[in-house]
Formats: sequence, structure tokens, C-alpha cells
Amino acid sequence: MGKFLGIFWLLIISVSAQAQELNCKVQVVASKITTTDPKVFKNLETTIYEFLNNRKWTGDNFKPEERIDCSLIINITEDLGGNNYKATANIALSRTAYSTSYNSPLLNYADGNFNFTFAEFEPVQFNDNVFNSNLASLLAYWSYILIGMDYDTYSPKGGTPYFNKALTILNNVPQSLAGDQGTGWKPFDGNRNRSILLDEILKPRLEVIREVAYEYHRKGIDVMFENANGGRATILAALKKMERLAESDPNSMVLQLFFDAKRAELISMFTKAPPAERNDAYNVLVKLDGKKTEMYNQMKKG
Repeated sequence: MGKFLGIFWLLIISVSAQAQELNCKVQVVASKITTTDPKVFKNLETTIYEFLNNRKWTGDNFKPEERIDCSLIINITEDLGGNNYKATANIALSRTAYSTSYNSPLLNYADGNFNFTFAEFEPVQFNDNVFNSNLASLLAYWSYILIGMDYDTYSPKGGTPYFNKALTILNNVPQSLAGDQGTGWKPFDGNRNRSILLDEILKPRLEVIREVAYEYHRKGIDVMFENANGGRATILAALKKMERLAESDPNSMVLQLFFDAKRAELISMFTKAPPAERNDAYNVLVKLDGKKTEMYNQMKKG
């Protein structure tokens, strides 16, 4: 019996050591909704948390400390009746720098059409190859996007398999999906949506941004703890690779999202650089992110 219990606990420890990929903080905000019992939204929050964090999204084994840090804040703006809700969501992703506790931001995106149906205590059913519900598709789509973006920082275009899984989810959303729930999946739903994002991520002429993501993090951020000057120089060299893209496609969604996430980090990083390097960085950044020139002006002053 003692031997059996020992084996049992070894199995438990082995399974727990192979953690799921996502370490996602979930918050559901419904302060404007007075027609629904608040317990429904608490149950929704728990259901989403478990869906994201307890599911295996890849075939890789993750240690608990290797899990991907992200957050999902859902703001419910309207109860449409019949368990249908209109909402927006903020999706954020960060990545821990090697040998430090510093988290480098990768994404901070507002999805303005996070609309879904949810019945209290009903599980969210999901299959990669079948459309089950808009809520399941939204959660799975963003899970694969976050995993893909994280993997891109560890190997060149390492996230491709997961972006392709997100594409499968997007393609499985019925074109006939009615009303608010169908919004955000199609390329003509505004100039920022889930379809455009994925199209640009996978588009060959924009892949330089993914290449920069790898060099920025794996060869830049990850070495800065031991060699701040070398890491910063690598990051600046990587940014310069995007200059031609910024000239030809300044309104690229993925280009704008890159700087929405990285702007504050870059300003902090190059404010501390020697004057010549800081000036060089300023010239590059105003070319790439010209709409925020005023912020870079402050950086240039040191």
C-alpha cells in the first residue's frame, strides 16, 4: 500500500508540473447592468478563467513559471435579453525577460465587439474544427493569438502553427452569424478587427515585424540584464528593419499594435542611452511611430 501511495503522489506531482500554457487573469465588469443577477457575471468570470487556464492549447509541456502571462478584461455594456450580451474586451500580453522579473509588454488591444451568449452554469463547449458558440470562438481565437505572439519571441516565426489555428477558428465562424455577434470577424468590420489582425500577422510582406519581435526579445531584452548596452543596440538595429515597411504601409494594424505595446518601454530604454544613441533612436522611432512624436521629443531630451 505504501508503495502504491508513493507512485500515486509521484503521478500527481508529475501532472501538476506540466502546467497549461496560459496564466490569464480574467475580470468581468458589468457595473452598468442592473437587469441581471451579479452572480451570473461572477459565474461567467469563473467559467472563462477555467476555459483559458485549464485547457491544453499546445503539445508542449510548460513548467508553472513558464506559463504565458496575459489578461482579459471584459466590460459588458448591454444586456440584450435571452442570455445575449454586448461587450468590449481588453486583451494584454507580456513576456518575462530572461533571468529577471521584468515583464516586457507584447500586446495591449481593445476588442470593441466582444459580443456573446452565455447561460449560467452551462460549460463553454469548444472544438478547434467546429463553430460551437461565439464566446468559445472569441476565447480560443485570442488564446492562439497570444500563444503565437509569445512563441514568436523565442524562435523566428515560431508562432505560425498557433496563428494558423486562430485562422481555422476565424474561418469556421459562419458568414451568416447574425447581429452583434457576427461583428469583428470580417475584414470590412472597421479598420481594426480580428480578421485584419490575423491577415497582417500571416502576410509575407509584413513578416518583418515578426522577425523584429524575435530579435527584440530573444537577442535584446533577454540579454539586457547582463549587457544593457549590447541589448539596447540590438533592439535599435532590429527597429531599423521596419523603416521601409513604415514608409510603404504606415497604417498597418500590426505595426501600430507593436508600438502601442512597446512605446513606453522604448522611451524608458533610450532615455537612459548615451546622447548619440538616443538621437539615433529618436530618428528611427519618429519614422516608425510618427503620430507620437511629442512623446519621443521628451525622450530625446534625456
